[in-house]
Amino acid sequence: MLHILWLILKMILILLGGFLGVVLLLLLLLLFCPVRYQGQGKKDGEWKEAEGQVGISWLFRGICVTATRKNGESGISVRVLGISVEKFKAWIEKRKEKKQKKAGQKNIGENQARENTRTEECSMKKIPRTDTEEVFEEDSAFPENTLKLEADKNKGLFRRISEKLAEIPDKIKNIRLTFNRIHGKIDWWKRYIHHPKVKAAASLVWSYAKGLLRHILPTKVWGNVIFGFSDPSVTGRVLGLVGMSFPLHKNRVAVHPRFDGENILEGEICFKGRIYGIVLLKAAVVIYFNKNVKYAIKRAKHGKHKED
Repeated sequence: MLHILWLILKMILILLGGFLGVVLLLLLLLLFCPVRYQGQGKKDGEWKEAEGQVGISWLFRGICVTATRKNGESGISVRVLGISVEKFKAWIEKRKEKKQKKAGQKNIGENQARENTRTEECSMKKIPRTDTEEVFEEDSAFPENTLKLEADKNKGLFRRISEKLAEIPDKIKNIRLTFNRIHGKIDWWKRYIHHPKVKAAASLVWSYAKGLLRHILPTKVWGNVIFGFSDPSVTGRVLGLVGMSFPLHKNRVAVHPRFDGENILEGEICFKGRIYGIVLLKAAVVIYFNKNVKYAIKRAKHGKHKED
């Protein structure tokens, strides 16, 4: 008996250990296996003829999602271990259609058997017929006294006007109270923003937001762009703004401005990037457990919180 119980306990422990191992493996993959993305776009003529492709992959391209646009048509494809999800859906639909056909054939046979039994029963029995008659009754109309109705309407109108006039002082008081409340809320939010703990929380969140933005942005960008406007001064201004993006692509995007007074935008851009889950988790944990952030959230939720 003890031997059997030990075997059952051993099997339970093995299954539990395997489940925990799978969960731990998935957590490690989510944290340390990056989500990679890449894309490219090309435009030679009009915007309708522009082509592009954006792909997101995870688990060493085990799961891929790709969105494409070509020849004015767009589409999305999802692949799991190299197998398209559309093919899997088509296979499932075929199986459903086969099952429905079999069920339909069975229903047809059952319906035919029921109809045969009904015809036999009807032939054996005689069904009596009954005639029904519809009776229509006319409603009698009663005359209405128009003078009384008009008098009641006038009384109701005067009563409504008097009620509205009586409500005017209360409405003026309510307007004053609302203005006072708005002014008080503005003062409270000013004190809330300038509180030292709230400032510290905002600076912490902003620093991690900048770090996450640098992490999420593409690591590699390359290509070439040709652009120009009818006004050469606008072309120069846009060229100055484009020059601010040089640290992002490290001068790997060749920019060719045209000052011949023609509106043009052509070129090709490619980019790659990756996102690690551990970086997102670290930022979330640090921000969540920070005392200043907790204080700022609590004070914003409960309104006029007690200042420390």
